[in-house]
Amino acid sequence: MTDTPPSAARVREVSLTDFIQYARRKYVKALLAGLVVFGVCLLVLSLRPPVYSAQTTLLYRPEQADFANVNLLASGMDVSSATINNEIEIIRSTDLLSRVVERTGLNRDPEFVTPAKLVDVDVLASVAGGIFRGGAFDWAGSALGWARAPRDVMPATRRMPAIDVVRAASALRGRIEVESERFSYAFTLSVSSTVPEKAAILANTVADAYIEDQLEAKFSETKRATNWLSDRIAELEARVRESESAAAQKRAEFSEISGRDAGTISQQIAQLSTQLVTAQSALTAARSRYEITSRRREQGEVVDSDGGQNSDTINRLIELRTDLRRREAELSGRYLEKHPKLIAVREDLAQVEARLQQARNASVGDARAELRAAEITVQNLSNELRRVERQAQDFRQAEVAIRQLEREAETDRNLYETYLSRLRETTAKEDVQTADVRVLQRASVPGGPVGVPPLLLAIAGGAGGGALWLCFGFAVGLLRQGFNHREEVEEVLGETVLAVVPEVAPRHLQRGVVEYLQREPDTGFAESFRKAKSVLALRSMMTNNAVICVTSSVPGEGKTTFASGLAYEFAKSKRCLLIEGDLRRPSFASRVMNRDATYGVGDVVDGTASLEDSLVTVAESNLSVLFAKRALSNSPQLLESEGFARLIETARNTFDVIVIDAPPLLATSDALALGQVCDSFIYAVRWRTTEKGVVKAGVKSLRDSGCRIAGIVMTRFDTQKGGEVPGYYYENYNRYDKYYTK
Repeated sequence: MTDTPPSAARVREVSLTDFIQYARRKYVKALLAGLVVFGVCLLVLSLRPPVYSAQTTLLYRPEQADFANVNLLASGMDVSSATINNEIEIIRSTDLLSRVVERTGLNRDPEFVTPAKLVDVDVLASVAGGIFRGGAFDWAGSALGWARAPRDVMPATRRMPAIDVVRAASALRGRIEVESERFSYAFTLSVSSTVPEKAAILANTVADAYIEDQLEAKFSETKRATNWLSDRIAELEARVRESESAAAQKRAEFSEISGRDAGTISQQIAQLSTQLVTAQSALTAARSRYEITSRRREQGEVVDSDGGQNSDTINRLIELRTDLRRREAELSGRYLEKHPKLIAVREDLAQVEARLQQARNASVGDARAELRAAEITVQNLSNELRRVERQAQDFRQAEVAIRQLEREAETDRNLYETYLSRLRETTAKEDVQTADVRVLQRASVPGGPVGVPPLLLAIAGGAGGGALWLCFGFAVGLLRQGFNHREEVEEVLGETVLAVVPEVAPRHLQRGVVEYLQREPDTGFAESFRKAKSVLALRSMMTNNAVICVTSSVPGEGKTTFASGLAYEFAKSKRCLLIEGDLRRPSFASRVMNRDATYGVGDVVDGTASLEDSLVTVAESNLSVLFAKRALSNSPQLLESEGFARLIETARNTFDVIVIDAPPLLATSDALALGQVCDSFIYAVRWRTTEKGVVKAGVKSLRDSGCRIAGIVMTRFDTQKGGEVPGYYYENYNRYDKYYTK
């Protein structure tokens, strides 16, 4: 018969309530940790020298910003957050702070020469001296800020060897804070020091050095601007002369080349354009007459050079040709081809045709001559017009160049006059420079140190230390690989936890577990076995003649201790037999009863001795113990043999309860072999130590083998550390002894 595990183990969630409960259980230790941190913080903070801060308020005056209206001059600033930030960086610059260091001698001041220390040695010496002289209360008052010992402003007797000024300036920069006021042109300069008077002196000195630096910068920029303007004026003067000379020279050169003005050239272009249009019209007419004459000549017609058909000569020739053709037609009908009259008429007709051809050729030649003359006229007029237009273009380009030179000369002249005017203004105001910033309020000696009082810081440190200790302990408990509490065991394994067995110091168990339980029955250790017995009874696990095996995953989990304690508890009301089932590594003789036996399990199984002769009885109880006596290499075969089954059957007939201390489940197969004769298993899990995966593997192997699990026992529980586990409620185990001893 087996117990069916849950379908899925529910993973336990950690909540704020767990942390609060943990804090309630550990508040004393957390308070002690906080007190230790508080003391250390108070000591360290009280030994540090107090820091004083002096403030100087500066105001930027925008009405002084522009004195010459020249962008090239150092005439002031554009009032904006970026400008104020630039001025703040100037105040924190190494160059300005180096002048402050040289002026005040900070490169020999111990506060700025020596590196920053966590604890002031002088203060530590004064504290130690005050305590030894009985001034502990005075020191406490000084440490908490109730009193302040006077110190020299600039201790000349403690001058240190001079160091690099830049290093001292860097140390001073770390003591300076500059903040701008919102919606205002003011900004505050703060300087901190361990001496209040020194802080005020340094704040005022830095402010004065900043104003002087601004005036020097403006004088330098004005001088540089004056020199720049002078050089530019000289360059512009030379450029003006060059531009005017070039314009005059260009104008003279063009006048010599053209000799005419723009109006004459434009009139000539207009006349040539008109003549060209007329000539192009004549050319078109001549080309038309030539084309007509040529076409009619090809068609056999004759026209005169004017293109008309009324010329007397041509008309007479045409009439004569017509008569001759008529006569030829008449004679052809009358006479033969070689008749003298017909031949004469044909000869006259040929002469007339020849004369007409001559007249036709003469007309075409006249038209061609007229066309050629018109083409020459048009070409000559076009060439002349292009020449005049090029001349006009050259004239316009020359005019543009002349105007450009004149404009450049005018521009240089205006710029020259502007720079000359500004140079005069700059020179006139060079000696009347004023700073753009003035001091609104000079620094005074601060009345007390700045920052949070040491007592409050120490209290905060103590509270933080206690809280950190709680969080660290809580996190360590969560990160444990083993099981921390019974709820976690039940959720992961799906089995009931029978009891939680506290850890007992090995010196108490030197004479065996049974002897310790007899000697100390009213302890939490003994109570855990009584609880396991009660839970088994309530769960109806204890039938008559029940055989219970106690096993674990790996050695060292306390299963032997629990098996012997549970058997001793059963023996108070029943006849109980405790069998040492770990035949490979017997340990009962030293850990259970601190005594030896004559015979063991192997002797009973092989028939060498009877069960009754092999038992060791515990005095004043119903507990009998069967030792293994010696290590056996064939333990699996022996536990599965018929002899061992007869041993268990004999024990069932004699005893009410049989408890077997089985070997570790994952180390050997002996525990599974015992499953054939036992009714149920109790699985021992060492608190916080055995990994969850290992335990789950062991429990699974029992279930797979069909073994019934009566419950889980958490062993070797540390009552002092139990409260470090989130959600753990077993811290009160360490109070059982006091409860029962009362």
